[in-house]
Amino acid sequence: MAYHALCTLGPFLGQVGWKAELRPLADEDVCGLTNGYDLRPGEGRRRVSWIWRVCGYSEQATTENESDDGFQEGEVLPTSFLMLILPVPAIRVEWCKARARAHRWQEEVKLLFEEMQRTLLFLEWHAKWWTERIGAIATTDEALSEGYRAYAERQAALRGQIGGSFAHMWRNTQHLLDVANADVSLPP
Repeated sequence: MAYHALCTLGPFLGQVGWKAELRPLADEDVCGLTNGYDLRPGEGRRRVSWIWRVCGYSEQATTENESDDGFQEGEVLPTSFLMLILPVPAIRVEWCKARARAHRWQEEVKLLFEEMQRTLLFLEWHAKWWTERIGAIATTDEALSEGYRAYAERQAALRGQIGGSFAHMWRNTQHLLDVANADVSLPP
């Protein structure tokens, strides 16, 4: 009923823009912060009801994107300040969990880039190692010697192809990460 009243009276009172944050309240929206876990493993699959993500409204806010304290949405605030504006212990706990997840994900991205570099270096080294083995085995049997040489050449070529394929697949990953982190537009 309150949502319907806001919809009806909002235009007459000059209150617009509130529909971006407030939605009609459904029964499934009314739940605790700890509800909403997906049965699949991992914290990243969690769904928090929209009512826990809504900012307050104040007539003192000068723009639609400013909260009561004058901070822009998305602005990074000091941890001590956040503990003051998040008085409910459950919200503090959830905020700390989300922050810890974000830090773990950032670390995972760094580890992934390191693993990609090491994989490429290993494949390059392994291709050279097979190339060095081409004439390493000496035998009197010409057919066996030719078989050893062909096998070593094939293994060296395979390692080179795999390394080239990985390098091609991963060529834009750093740029895409920069785009995701900085909201830089993609080239056409």
